[in-house]
Amino acid sequence: MPDFWDRAHEGSAHLWLTGTDPQQAISRLGVYDALVDLGDDKTNTRILDVGVGEGRMAKYLKRTDVKHDVLDVSAKAVQNVSKFSIDGYTSATELSDDKYGLIMHHLVSQHMSHIDLQDQITEFSRSLRSGGILALQYAATSDLSLFVDDNDETQKVGAVTRNPDWFAVAAVNASLLVMSDVETDAFGEVRWRVVSMIKP
Repeated sequence: MPDFWDRAHEGSAHLWLTGTDPQQAISRLGVYDALVDLGDDKTNTRILDVGVGEGRMAKYLKRTDVKHDVLDVSAKAVQNVSKFSIDGYTSATELSDDKYGLIMHHLVSQHMSHIDLQDQITEFSRSLRSGGILALQYAATSDLSLFVDDNDETQKVGAVTRNPDWFAVAAVNASLLVMSDVETDAFGEVRWRVVSMIKP
């Protein structure tokens, strides 16, 4: 899968790379207040932007002087935004413990297998500070059934869906608490939802 995303970032495969307006993503994730608080925080608490896309969020955070790192499975993607972020990673296993006050995960999970996403959430829990928030947008079906066929082709086209029950279990497995899980908008049969988890 990293090779697929490297090719996308090296070429012009914009179909697979989000060009979402950063303020729209922030609004959808419901993290505006947390961004303001962390932007005013003079400690070394940082924000993690997961899934670089075209780099619009990284550039926005740089302009607003918010201390942030980026995480993307593609080394090329991380390289593309290196001048807009402090540190860049290609795996959540590389993240330091107790570092982040907020992790933003927008338009990424539908491209991940269930196992990989659970493992990533567990690593995020380790890297969040106490009271830190993981805000994760995901795709669901209209009847909230769970689409279990998360093979490579389904991941590539962003068709992996989940439901609130899946995230309730994932949170418990990662020692996080679910604060909310709400539908934000819809696209045909796809229902976009955002789950917010907090590290106790």
